[in-house]
Amino acid sequence: MKPLLELPTEKTSVSLQDQSNNVGGPVIKPTREIDVKLLLEPPTDKSTFEDLQDQSNDIGGPVDRAIEIETPKPTREADMQPVLEPPAIRKRFKELPDQSDDIGPVDREIKIETLNIARETDMKLPPEPLTEHRAIKIERHEVTRKIDHQAIEIEALKATKEIDMKLLNERLQPVSAEYDPKHGCMEGTRQGTISRIISWTLESVGVGSSQGQSTTRNLLWLYGMSGTGKTSVANSICSHFHAQEKLGGSFFCRHDDSKLSNPDYVLSTLMCQLAETWSPFRKVLAEELRKDPKITPKSATADLLLKLLRPLRNYPPYPLVLVIDSLDECGDNSVPESMLREIFQLTWRISWLKIIITSRQWGVIGSFFDRSNRSGFGHLYAFENLTTDNQTREDIRRFAEQQFSAFANAKYLVDDVVTRANGLFIVAEILCRLSKDKPNPQRYIAEILDGSPVDALGNLHKLYSSILESCVREDKAEYHTMMGTILAVASYRPLCAQTIAMLVGHQVATVETWVDSMSPLLYQDDQKNGAIRARNISITDFLTSSSCPEEIRVDIQQSHKKMALSCLDTMTWNLKFNICGLRNSFLSNEEVEDMKSRVKENISDELQYSCIHWSSHVALSGNPAHPAILAKLSEFFKDGRPLYWIETLSVMGMIPIGSSMLQHVLQWAKGSSIPALEYVDDTLRFLVAFQTPIATSAPHVYVSGLPFTPTGSLLWKESGKLFNGLIQVQQGRMKTWPIPSTPFEGPTTTISSVSYSPDGLHIVSDSWDEYRRTYDVETGALTSEPLKSHTRPVSSVAYSPDGHYVVFGSDNDTIRLKNVKTGALVFVSPTMHSGGVTSVAYSPDGQNVASGSWDKTLRIWNAKTGAPVGGPLKGHTGYITSVAYSPDSRYIASGSDDNTIRIWDAETEALVVGPLKGHTDYVTSVAYSPDGRHIVSGSCDCTIRIWNVEKPAYLAPTNILPGRDGWWCR
Repeated sequence: MKPLLELPTEKTSVSLQDQSNNVGGPVIKPTREIDVKLLLEPPTDKSTFEDLQDQSNDIGGPVDRAIEIETPKPTREADMQPVLEPPAIRKRFKELPDQSDDIGPVDREIKIETLNIARETDMKLPPEPLTEHRAIKIERHEVTRKIDHQAIEIEALKATKEIDMKLLNERLQPVSAEYDPKHGCMEGTRQGTISRIISWTLESVGVGSSQGQSTTRNLLWLYGMSGTGKTSVANSICSHFHAQEKLGGSFFCRHDDSKLSNPDYVLSTLMCQLAETWSPFRKVLAEELRKDPKITPKSATADLLLKLLRPLRNYPPYPLVLVIDSLDECGDNSVPESMLREIFQLTWRISWLKIIITSRQWGVIGSFFDRSNRSGFGHLYAFENLTTDNQTREDIRRFAEQQFSAFANAKYLVDDVVTRANGLFIVAEILCRLSKDKPNPQRYIAEILDGSPVDALGNLHKLYSSILESCVREDKAEYHTMMGTILAVASYRPLCAQTIAMLVGHQVATVETWVDSMSPLLYQDDQKNGAIRARNISITDFLTSSSCPEEIRVDIQQSHKKMALSCLDTMTWNLKFNICGLRNSFLSNEEVEDMKSRVKENISDELQYSCIHWSSHVALSGNPAHPAILAKLSEFFKDGRPLYWIETLSVMGMIPIGSSMLQHVLQWAKGSSIPALEYVDDTLRFLVAFQTPIATSAPHVYVSGLPFTPTGSLLWKESGKLFNGLIQVQQGRMKTWPIPSTPFEGPTTTISSVSYSPDGLHIVSDSWDEYRRTYDVETGALTSEPLKSHTRPVSSVAYSPDGHYVVFGSDNDTIRLKNVKTGALVFVSPTMHSGGVTSVAYSPDGQNVASGSWDKTLRIWNAKTGAPVGGPLKGHTGYITSVAYSPDSRYIASGSDDNTIRIWDAETEALVVGPLKGHTDYVTSVAYSPDGRHIVSGSCDCTIRIWNVEKPAYLAPTNILPGRDGWWCR
């Protein structure tokens, strides 16, 4: 082997500065053997040595950069010692006694000798004879090197993790939804429940098939009535598993928080938390995000999570736990069920992942678990019922004893609270809070609950009624204004006392005093800028239900109407030109350094809320459109205010929601014929036409938008005269808005299928790039980011009759059903087709989905579960090109490349009509007439045929419509 230091005939000299940049580069070759010693001797000048030390901190091995640099000859032999300690190694040796207890004390002599060994080894000089003492020194040196390498690896891993997590946070946009350890169960309570749940997580992780399907109960449903303490238990569980490093993630839903009630954020947030906890998943998730730039929080579904987890072979050493609290407070009624289906698939296929869900026991979630149990899947999940937990009464007693510990008659008070609570912690909590400051707490409890105790829910409602009725007696109008406002805004953004006061026209002190009087039911959330919130969702449910006494019941529709009027008034009075006082139009919104502070200083909270949510309150104010709101709309959409509103949205970064807001208003007022709606429509067209420049820079509402607005538009006629110095368009300016005729923004690959939504507002398309896109019919704009719909090109897409779901057929031999609103995957069918799916159709009754395939068969699937209904429908001799249901859902028509059409009974799966012959080439498409009496078919023979299927005697085609030559006629 070639020696590390060669002895050439000519001496080379290199400066320290030049060599400091050549870590790992060639070693300087001295001219004489004696130069080896010179290269290892220290510089006599102290500053030069410090330079060397600074430049050598990143040298991890035993060969220091000093041996690469010719240095001044030392003045005495003793000066040689310091340079034998390269700075990186010298630093590690100082730390060694603390980090390597098994090595023992390391003194100066051993360090010098160890470095000599390193030098001799790396320079291939003849080693000293190996003695026992020297062997120990060599071993210690190797341990030191390993510690150095481990430290470098740890730093590299930290840097990689930081880079990956930054990418995940930017792309998936997780929200702050973690558990709060301060809101767990009181010490000593719910011990039995928590212990059982911990034991459940320790159940053996079994694998039941080659696909890794779990045979253990990896899903647990913790349920109970409102007020049983489910969230407290969930917080305690999270605290326990966090301490054991077994918590994969948690998401605590809230109905009165726009982000915590948005299903789009649940799985994307949990993915980020799981990535933070478990590095193998972080790596594959980061890699997937880099490969696919189109992944967004909305497309981060359980389908994606399953795709990333299943191929992993490096499992965690113990099950990881995900906790989703109050899932019933997330989204509308259809969302939790679709999410449950995804979670069910996830826990079934990933054996080491445990998921805990909490919710109330009724509604969609309860129905889902009930159906799962009846369908034979009950063994795949566990459940814990807090309402019937035998330990609950004792836990409530322990809580009440703590609250009344200072009272002389505490035992009687505690007994009364336990009896009245009847298993509901929230009843006990409110009773204790209300009665502790009363002269006679026991009498007060008897008075507010009016006599003998009833069932738990009845006592809870009596308690609510008692508190609310006292407030109504003081001022009924104020009660309905305040409570109606709090409930109406809760779904969008709970507001603080000052903002509510401005919207309803009250003094701030009046609002704060009123909230204080309702403290058993309401509170001000300091973490949300003092936002006023209900303490429990049961309060909202009670106040808006028919069981609530009429005197205190909140008419939520009326409350939305009042909020709509307040928002329109707030915008009418406060919007103005250049609201943030921007100095010029040369900078984009992002380039204005103090834009956030300008928005905060110039746009009040009530104005921000109004600009973003006015249309939601309008749309929920009831139909037909209320005259008072129509009158306010007419007032608002004049004198430039629509432009000021758009400018305000721009500086707040909210332009993307503007068009959908106006569409909601038009949909709400459908059928009304007033000029105000024409202004709304005109503003919508303006916003769509100039969305890009307006979103980029607020001044371009007036610089790039208004001057190019058609001269005949209402917006120009109303607002153009208000502004001087606008650009004058000399030629080519439009007189009216054009009818949209340009292609919708879409993929660059083949569009394979399109479908209209039943309400006529949207179009869904699928393409060979495997992405689904949904468009607004009016504007042609994408309504959301493209979503991954399949792992192979999609051939067919269809809406469900109610418009809530979309079904896709793909080349991967399966069909998939997804929730339109959330993008969540509802199911993937089993792979029962032996060829690609070519066509899908929803039955008009919404119960089933039919699919045709390259394998020459049709199949029927349950639209709720994805399970096959019966066997394959066989008969065609060529692949199926198109399927269609009859309007009454009783029959299915199919077209094939065998040139024929067949009609099948959807229930018995028998062939009832056909084959219908007449086409001379492939049948490419079939469809039923609305009355079900005829079928129309298209073919590659360039004809369209209409078939009478009402009577068997008239099976011949009733009409033949010629087409054009070639594939165009498809």
